[in-house]
Amino acid sequence: MDIDDELPTAPAPAAGGGEPSQALLSGDQFDVEVYAAQYTGRTRVARLLFIAGNCDSEQMRLDALRLAYEGSLKGEDTALHRDVVATIAGRLGPRYAVDQAWSDAVERRSLVRKDKLDSELSGYKANMVKESIRMGYNDIGDFHYAHGHLSEALKSYIRTRDYCTTSKHVVQMCLNVILVSVELGQFMHVSNYVSKAEQTPDDLDPVILAKLRAAAGLAYLETNKYKLAARKFIETGLELRNNYSEVISPQDVAVYGALCALASFDRSELKSKVIDNYNFRNFLELVPEVRELVNDFYASRYGSCLGYLEKLKSNLLLDIHLHEHLEVLYKDIRHKAIIQYTFPFISVDLNTMAVAFKTTVSLLEKELAALITDNKIQARIDSHNKILYANHADQRNGTFQRALQTGNEFERDVKFMLLRANLLKHEYNQKATEKRNKGPETEEVSPEKVNFTEELLSSTSFARQLADQMTLAKAYVILAKEHGNLQLAWELSSQIRNCQRLLSEGAVSGRAITQEEAHPIITRLARLIYKSQDSHYDISTTIVTLKSHALALEERAKAAVVQTAEFGQIAAESLPKNLHCLTVKLTEEWLQNPELRSRSEEHRNSTRLVDNNLYHFSIFSDDVLATSVVVNSTVSNANHPQQLVFHVVTDRINFGAMSTWFLVNDFKGCTVEVRCIDEFSWLNATSSPLVRRLSEMETKGYYNSGGSKTPEREINSTIQSLLLC
Repeated sequence: MDIDDELPTAPAPAAGGGEPSQALLSGDQFDVEVYAAQYTGRTRVARLLFIAGNCDSEQMRLDALRLAYEGSLKGEDTALHRDVVATIAGRLGPRYAVDQAWSDAVERRSLVRKDKLDSELSGYKANMVKESIRMGYNDIGDFHYAHGHLSEALKSYIRTRDYCTTSKHVVQMCLNVILVSVELGQFMHVSNYVSKAEQTPDDLDPVILAKLRAAAGLAYLETNKYKLAARKFIETGLELRNNYSEVISPQDVAVYGALCALASFDRSELKSKVIDNYNFRNFLELVPEVRELVNDFYASRYGSCLGYLEKLKSNLLLDIHLHEHLEVLYKDIRHKAIIQYTFPFISVDLNTMAVAFKTTVSLLEKELAALITDNKIQARIDSHNKILYANHADQRNGTFQRALQTGNEFERDVKFMLLRANLLKHEYNQKATEKRNKGPETEEVSPEKVNFTEELLSSTSFARQLADQMTLAKAYVILAKEHGNLQLAWELSSQIRNCQRLLSEGAVSGRAITQEEAHPIITRLARLIYKSQDSHYDISTTIVTLKSHALALEERAKAAVVQTAEFGQIAAESLPKNLHCLTVKLTEEWLQNPELRSRSEEHRNSTRLVDNNLYHFSIFSDDVLATSVVVNSTVSNANHPQQLVFHVVTDRINFGAMSTWFLVNDFKGCTVEVRCIDEFSWLNATSSPLVRRLSEMETKGYYNSGGSKTPEREINSTIQSLLLC
């Protein structure tokens, strides 16, 4: 049967909605009776029937059917009662058969009640009293909802919209439509009417605001927008309590919000919006298991977190709203845990990681391969050694690219705003305004889908008016902030968000924006713009300010280009981190190992160093690896490497590292002597043309400051000629 066709008329919660009971979400057992006590109305029976149709335990299934049968007798929906009995199919005995006497009595009362409501509504319409007509439609909607005629109830509630005279009436109408839309599974209606209720000018009651946010979160959850759903559930106030038990319970808010947040929030958002959020933390206290798994996830105890999730999985699959999304949420949470685990490391041992995630190495390797294929992890897998190696991107280059892109986008937006401001200043759209004010030529809303781009370009559409006012309001926001008027900036930003929300809804639904939807926002924006003009934020000031912003942005972009070039040169001349670490480690080994120093002294006394029958080469360098490459290349291409002798001269800083490298590595029997240049007191500017050339100011300036008057090619060729002398 359709689980949305259930019952609404269970006893209402006490005034002020009492304290919610502790959640019955345990990995060990699931108490159906306590779970059902969290809900009232149709959702109670709907959830019980869903549990009966999806649980594995026969005893739990029978308990759910028994409670559903008892709940169906508390309302006036005879069709629902018969559906429950049909689902029971005699498994609970003859006592749980169709109560024919109850059904007949309810149907007789319903016929009398319906005739009375229709006659009352006709009288209200004849008297043309708006408030009475609204109440008449509300009563008819309540009647249809109680008897399971959800489509008729939705129509009656929507008809009250034309007769609402206060913000309170509009909010009540929206709540009624949201309630029926949740039962029908029409969650697009839920989102639309939540937005309508939030846009009412009067301040909303905290309980109503909590209901709207919970309903919005449920709508986003059903449409797979998990991040938006998490935000709405987290924003739900504690005033919800048991006041919305006909739709959702506080425990559901905690579970839905926590799972959606784990699947979609990054680490910082999880900390600030969930763990440190006093409001939502009180919801999590109702479900200790979910609270613990959130804390474990943030504390990187992924094995414990995933263990809690597995324990709760069987019970969460019995949730009427969560069961379709549970596999996706679990998959996203696990993948996010894997990504966060690998992110800080250059290499990760898969065996250690498998222990942390309580899985096998082969399964973990498959998960990592899938994440790498989806470009969620920048790494590669060494399947033989079972090690994951990370590929770290160039963060500096990426930062500069994003900065330049942001600058270009901002410059483009400023130019568009300047153009629009000039058009408004010179009243370029005056004729279009006069034409729109005539009235008969105003576009009518078509029930068919419209091209929203054409709607924005049309001079007579409300979407165009909203876009124009929003552009002007954005300019005034900047001006207000610069002049320290933060209150005005906040009010403008709030209305800009409302305008953007309405335009996005129109673009998604493919329908024209009506006057009834646009008029409140246009009116409020117009008042704020006039208020801004009274504060001397006129168009001329706007143009001058935006021009100064554009010029400043151009200067920043030029400075960023110059800085990029300078950083690129620094990066080219700098020593890579891994090579620097090699030199440090070799120097440390030289200082800590006296055996190396004694071997170095023995090599200095070798007769091969002064044997003129051998081939001698001199190398001046401070780069260990470069020197090693030269030596290795030479001996690899020599027929008799034992006849080769290399005299390596380096500086005092790299002497220990160079000596250690050639002492611990064998180069096919050749002899390598390492000397410090400070030992050669005779090597000075007087005796060596090369030293004299390098000591000149121009050469020092080139190598120390990154450039000189002498071109690089000329200096290098000069040094080469001196080396040959």
